[in-house]
Amino acid sequence: MLVRVLVTSDFCCALVKKMYSNSELVDMLLIYGEVGLNAVFAARLYTKRYPGRRQPDRRMFITVTQRLRDTDNLRRNNGRDGGGQRLHHNIEDEVLDLVHANPEISSRGVSRIVGKISHTSVLKILHKNDYHPYHFQRVQGLMPADHQARTIFCQWILQQHAAHFNFTSRIIFSDEAIFTRDGVHNFHNMHYWAQENPHVVVRSSLQHRFSLNVWAGILNGNLLGPYILPTRLNGDHYLEFLQNVLPVLLEDVPLLHRQHAWFQHDGAPPHFSRNVRQHLNNTYGNRWIGRGGPVSWPPRSPDLNPLDFYLWGHFKSLVYDNQNPPETVEELRMRIQNCAEIIKQENHMNLACSVSLIQRSALCVAVGGDNFEQYL
Repeated sequence: MLVRVLVTSDFCCALVKKMYSNSELVDMLLIYGEVGLNAVFAARLYTKRYPGRRQPDRRMFITVTQRLRDTDNLRRNNGRDGGGQRLHHNIEDEVLDLVHANPEISSRGVSRIVGKISHTSVLKILHKNDYHPYHFQRVQGLMPADHQARTIFCQWILQQHAAHFNFTSRIIFSDEAIFTRDGVHNFHNMHYWAQENPHVVVRSSLQHRFSLNVWAGILNGNLLGPYILPTRLNGDHYLEFLQNVLPVLLEDVPLLHRQHAWFQHDGAPPHFSRNVRQHLNNTYGNRWIGRGGPVSWPPRSPDLNPLDFYLWGHFKSLVYDNQNPPETVEELRMRIQNCAEIIKQENHMNLACSVSLIQRSALCVAVGGDNFEQYL
């Protein structure tokens, strides 16, 4: 959930005035010099040395230093008798202080509060001081109990990786995804270059709808499947797939990889049926990962499954690349098969399964099982 704070003009001005004392500003300058004018190291050292204070980011060290050089003053001068150049620096400082106090404020919001500068001038000031408008990143919602489960699993992955070279290449990562007629459209990245507006459109919410429930797996960088499962999957359907279809899909995998393979799936209800768990115990022994298995898969963790954080997005971008929705379910099925052959010729999945998963596991442990994709 994203929470946005509405800040009034009086509140912002009061917040800026009392943000940092002269003593705190002097300490920032001293630390900035101590670390050789490295703003990132300065921010870290300040946090460590003064944990009880309001913590400035790296830009504040640069701003305070530049302010002292330009105005011979640690903080902005609120008077209007210092000349045009002094007034310009006052406005610039006020803009930077407002943005630092409320990073989600818009350039027009800053312009309204300051009252003597256009929003385009605000953008120029921010660009000059190395501020960039970063997008919010959508991540999976987590329950309080999920953090511990995610941490335990990632610690296990890291321990196995340290004990057995390239351990993640032994795991059959698996998942199901729904492919619809509408497909997926990232309108933020969709463009149509032309000298005049061609008024192009993308049609969605089509009346004649259909979808396919697609299973796929990854083992040692090899794509397994895809295989079309029933749209309404239950434990019996899934058990039939594991018993009769998965062994066929694994026939092209070298015997050495099959003999020591682990199997992974998430905690979806069909995966948790008693017959499915019994089959996995008989087939893989203690070498399977899932709800109720020898190694528990943490719930709500698509960021740890290579099919979720890599394959499905890439797969669907290929299936819907021409932006024209398939007219029939058979056409959709054919697109999926054709794109699977393209992916099988690529060499990206092994990197996604090994290097990226280890990196993600380490980050997950570092943040205590919380969301970490924004740090990648």
